[in-house]
Amino acid sequence: MYSSTTKLVMVGLLALAVAGCASQRPARVSTGPVALPALYHGRLKETFAFVARVVRRDVDGTKVPMANVTLWRGTSKRNVRHGDVEPVEVTVDSAGRFSVPVIIRTAQFEGNKSFYIEPVVFLLRASNCADLVVPFDTDWHERDLTMTCD
Repeated sequence: MYSSTTKLVMVGLLALAVAGCASQRPARVSTGPVALPALYHGRLKETFAFVARVVRRDVDGTKVPMANVTLWRGTSKRNVRHGDVEPVEVTVDSAGRFSVPVIIRTAQFEGNKSFYIEPVVFLLRASNCADLVVPFDTDWHERDLTMTCD
């Protein structure tokens, strides 16, 4: 397919490339800024608010606020279900409302809004209720979280 001259030139170029790489000093680790693609605006730590009201349904279907709820934070639904969580210090008021500041890492590219890098999942627990797993994202808005209780 290739002439012997072409093969010889290709082998020669390959040998030069390999020799050039081998003769270079080991790369130094820079502590300075890293060159990133032009469109990348960097990782940011942004604070969001996980605001909600915890309720359960009464026998007639009405929503009943819950105050005796504990919150736990994890990084995925799978981790949360396997107990890889940390407690969240929060006060749930008598109306079932709470607000938790959530600091997460995001990144931003030109022309796009920030996108979520660090997943956050909350686990809500209350006596005589099934655990409630709530994925959090940067578009979170206040809502009722309904727990299933006995």
